[in-house]
Amino acid sequence: MSGLLDYDTPAASAGEVTYRVFFLGPSGAVQRADILRVLTDDEARQAGRCLVNGYGIEVWERSRMIERFPPRAAPYLEG
Repeated sequence: MSGLLDYDTPAASAGEVTYRVFFLGPSGAVQRADILRVLTDDEARQAGRCLVNGYGIEVWERSRMIERFPPRAAPYLEG
């Protein structure tokens, strides 16, 4: 999973595809956004699926939503 997020990418060139992942808080508001280091819609979906945990995730390519993933509940451990 390392290497999926890119914190130091310069702005995309004209025509270059740029994917972003938005981490959503409990109210559905965006808590954080990062650039994904992927080349295709399918890779962006897979990356988003890997990043889901207690937050909802939305994956976008510019103004086009690729996928929305609901938050996964953290497993409750007794003990």
